[in-house]
Amino acid sequence: MKLLKYFFPLAVTSLFLSGCQSVATTAAAKSSKPATLSTKEHMTHKSKPKKLYQTLELNSSSKEVWQLQKELKDLHDYSYPILTGYYGVYTEGAVMTYEFDHKLPVNGIATPTLQQMIAESVKHIPTPNALPAPYHILVKETIPERLYFYQGNHLLLTSLCNTGIAGARTPIGSFPIYEKYRSQTMRGQNPNGTYYDDPGVPYVMYFSGGCAVHGFIRQQYGFPQSVGCVELPPSVAKQIFMRVPIGTIVTVVNGPAVH
Repeated sequence: MKLLKYFFPLAVTSLFLSGCQSVATTAAAKSSKPATLSTKEHMTHKSKPKKLYQTLELNSSSKEVWQLQKELKDLHDYSYPILTGYYGVYTEGAVMTYEFDHKLPVNGIATPTLQQMIAESVKHIPTPNALPAPYHILVKETIPERLYFYQGNHLLLTSLCNTGIAGARTPIGSFPIYEKYRSQTMRGQNPNGTYYDDPGVPYVMYFSGGCAVHGFIRQQYGFPQSVGCVELPPSVAKQIFMRVPIGTIVTVVNGPAVH
């Protein structure tokens, strides 16, 4: 979650300063001759080496990914219940949230520079539970179709929704929100070959290709009516839109949701 108050955008090379070394022994201090160190002692008293980072991205697995997940969880950006060491969509989404909150270019890739920034941000968390829990959107496609909006384990709201019709199904799985628009004109082709042009679609949150969670006025909700998007009453879409950052995970399931 957002931690701009405690983040200092220093040049990354300034984050790892070597400590001062005290090399004179008590006996040497009593001697009139300056203390000297053998080659072996020089090796022993070398500065602690800087931590080396490698770029981490989708579908990689390592102990470095596990450490990144731990730090993002400490910052309340990582919403998956366990640390896996696998860089999947939850890790990608958490990185995107951190990038978005810190006004960085959003691509979900943990570069060495970004990893150092995240590690530095963790040092400035005031208390373990000072940050709000991450959000999560869950959509179930069993009739009546319904969306659940969580913060951590707390259900904030639930609403009937509409998903994609045959030939334009809403994708199943988990995806990070990658773009948001307060209002947008949506154009495209229906499965029957006709075209649609809908101006002023409100509270648009894209999560997979051209599929988004957004507001849309319908006479009824709770069954497939869209061409792939998750449609909500505009008032409900607004509540979600105003809260979620880029990187928030949207999970679409074709069975009953657990809440």
